[in-house]
Amino acid sequence: MDVFSTGPTLMNDTLLTALGEKLVHGSLSDVELLKQTRQKDVLQILPDANVIKLGGQSFIDRGREAVFPIIEEIVNNLPDHQMIISTGAGTRARHAYSVGLDLGLPTGALSVLGTFVSMQNARMINYLLAKHGIPFIEPAQFAQLPLYLAERQAAICFGMPPYIIGMKTLLKDGFLHTAQTRVVT
Repeated sequence: MDVFSTGPTLMNDTLLTALGEKLVHGSLSDVELLKQTRQKDVLQILPDANVIKLGGQSFIDRGREAVFPIIEEIVNNLPDHQMIISTGAGTRARHAYSVGLDLGLPTGALSVLGTFVSMQNARMINYLLAKHGIPFIEPAQFAQLPLYLAERQAAICFGMPPYIIGMKTLLKDGFLHTAQTRVVT
C-alpha cells in the first residue's frame, strides 16, 4: 500500500473547506467560483507592518556597496514604519543546490541547505542592525512577532521557511519517515 497516495482519498481531508474543495477540483477561471473567494473581507493580522525582502543575490551577495545603503534606509524609517525584514539565500544557496543535486540529495536535504544560507544572511543583517536593537527571530518565535514590532518597530527573519513547515510525517515501526521519501508497505 502506498502511504502517500495521490488518489481521490487525499482530497477527503476534513480540514479542506467546501470552497477549498471547489478550488482544487474546479476551474480557476470559473466566474461563479471566483466570486465565492471574494465573499469575506481579508483579516489583516499585522496591518501596520511592511514586509521587506532583501534578496540574497540582489543585495547581500553584492556586499557593502549594496547592503549599507539599505541598512541606512531601514534605520531612517524605523520611527515611522513597522518592518518585517527577511532575507533570501542568493548565489551561495544556488551553488549548494547544484552540488546537492549532483550528489543526488533528496528535496528535504536541499531545502535545509538553502534555508541555512538564508539564515546566515539574516544573521548578517541582524549584526548590522544590532546597535538599533532589531531582533533576529526564528520560525518558532513568529507568534512573538507583534511584540517585537511594538517594542522595536522591526524584526529580522530568514525568508525561506524550513522544510519542516507543512511537511507530513509518519511514524512507522518506531522510525520517523518524512514526505520527502516514499514509504511503501
